[in-house]
Amino acid sequence: MRVAVLVFGILIVLEGILFLVKPLLYSKVVAFFARGRLMYISALLKIAVGVFLFVAVMSCDRKLIIIILGLIASGTGVTMLGMHKVKLKRMYEWWSLRPKFIIRILAILAIAVGGLIIYAAGMPK
Repeated sequence: MRVAVLVFGILIVLEGILFLVKPLLYSKVVAFFARGRLMYISALLKIAVGVFLFVAVMSCDRKLIIIILGLIASGTGVTMLGMHKVKLKRMYEWWSLRPKFIIRILAILAIAVGGLIIYAAGMPK
């Protein structure tokens, strides 16, 4: 499981790098998910990430970090599922209209979180 967490962390870092280099792609992805039932896909993915981190926590070196990130991911997903459809759509639209520098800050944050996941997972033994 540790290797899966490492790969997940690497994917988050790569996503951050992609959005850092191409911030308009972030806006397009968010706008894509702002349609119909697709709005709930990202919420379900966040819950799945949280569950994945909870399941994988015992194989990681820094368990508390993984638990906290799992709580944040699953809590965000559950909150999104509990939101009214109109409010959730407005939230997606608001995020899709953020300026490039804000998206780049989010991308740097994603790179940092991915690095934190890699660090917390530890090296495979």
